[in-house]
Amino acid sequence: MKKKFVIIIIILLSLTAFSIYYFLEKPIQIFQKLPQNQAIHPPCLGDDEIVTYEVKKKKTPLADIIIHITDKKAGKEISSFRITDIFKTSTSIESHRCGIYVIKFFNYDPEKSKQNPGFRAELWRYEYNGEGRNILLLAEKDKNGVFRGDFDYDFRVDPMEIYIALVQSYSEIPENIGYYFKNQQTREDSFTLSYSSIFKINPDLNGYLGLENWTKSGSYFWGDIFAGAPRLGYVRIKRDSWKYDVLPAPAGTLGGTAFNPEYSYITYDTGPGWIGIDVITEQVHDEWRKEGKIVEVHLYNLFTKKDILLATSTEPSWNGKPQWISDTELQYELPNGEKKIYKINED
Repeated sequence: MKKKFVIIIIILLSLTAFSIYYFLEKPIQIFQKLPQNQAIHPPCLGDDEIVTYEVKKKKTPLADIIIHITDKKAGKEISSFRITDIFKTSTSIESHRCGIYVIKFFNYDPEKSKQNPGFRAELWRYEYNGEGRNILLLAEKDKNGVFRGDFDYDFRVDPMEIYIALVQSYSEIPENIGYYFKNQQTREDSFTLSYSSIFKINPDLNGYLGLENWTKSGSYFWGDIFAGAPRLGYVRIKRDSWKYDVLPAPAGTLGGTAFNPEYSYITYDTGPGWIGIDVITEQVHDEWRKEGKIVEVHLYNLFTKKDILLATSTEPSWNGKPQWISDTELQYELPNGEKKIYKINED
């Protein structure tokens, strides 16, 4: 009888231990599915379908987004679904033919600057049937409170949805700083370009690495090198062969410049630049006005170094507001507000 009692106790203890393991150590489910009563859309968009999304803000930086799939000919919504707890920035959502890509936060407390153990930032891919899966861990704080950040909270998916461009702009291990190209199917690095390799080519480009864009064909990826607002240079990387070019930018190139990845053009101006403090900015602008300094807006090709003067002004706050309205047409404003279009010849 005593022996039987001991056996029962052992079994109960084993079940308890298993339960604790199951609930505390069980890997996180990487799939999310739509409710059963919701119409199912195919995983990819049809030829006559477009996708839009609306943001439902929560406490910064979190938001939910509602994905709307519409028949562009009929103008009728076909399907919609909601994605919760995404990290919302201007570049944290990408829509492609077969997927919506977002950064999701888990166990995140918006009231805290330092998160508790269990926090995770992950890159997720949602198909248009509403099913999502974890692609990549970007950062986490483990159960011991140790934070590990493998990548910045930023990404660019190539148009064919094979490669994901990532960047690690800061690390206590300098060798880890660089660009990373993950293959979605294998989840392995197809190519890594270290910052030290870039710096060896041009030591003047002493700054941080950032992501720009893929070309429309997906043949090339562009990254930038910056030091605060100024852009010091750019890196162009050819897919699959992974050959790359390191291209310095002219002085006066700022973040938000009108960048043309298809034909390697950027804009820059010779004004006082971004200062960041209103009082000081106004003082500097007043000095420029008194001295009659001229501000020039230029169009510049990073490969050929062709430099085109577009317009000038004596107003230091003027920058021409350049923007590409097509791959070959740059729109900008004259000091009087008149809009002009410059067409580049790239056959």
